[in-house]
Amino acid sequence: MVSGLDYGENARALLITKGLSEIIHLAKALGADVKSFLGLAGIGDIIATCSSPTSRNFTVGYRMAKGESIQQIMETMEETAEGVNTIRIASGLARYYNINCPIITTLHKGIFEDLSLEAGINYLMNYRFSMDVDFL
Repeated sequence: MVSGLDYGENARALLITKGLSEIIHLAKALGADVKSFLGLAGIGDIIATCSSPTSRNFTVGYRMAKGESIQQIMETMEETAEGVNTIRIASGLARYYNINCPIITTLHKGIFEDLSLEAGINYLMNYRFSMDVDFL
């Protein structure tokens, strides 16, 4: 979405960093070890997913940012973009465990509700996030 809206690399870095923090907080609530997310399976995967035009999840966000609906995208994709369903699940978990996850919540509203992507990204770019590393 960031690439499709032409927000640039600093915006991508902010959202990747804070998104990883949200993922870790949710995972900790489920009993996971933080170290599981600090290697290829966590940081490595999230960087590739959020930065590579060949990533299915990147493609979904890019196409949504260019004006396609999630329904149009899902109907025309040949492979599954796991992130779409993951956002639905993660948003539910955040509510259940009462964990503040503004990125996950905003993505959910942008994909499944009527929040415009521009409004969602603008909200996140102005959101007062906590300190960078608050999960160790």
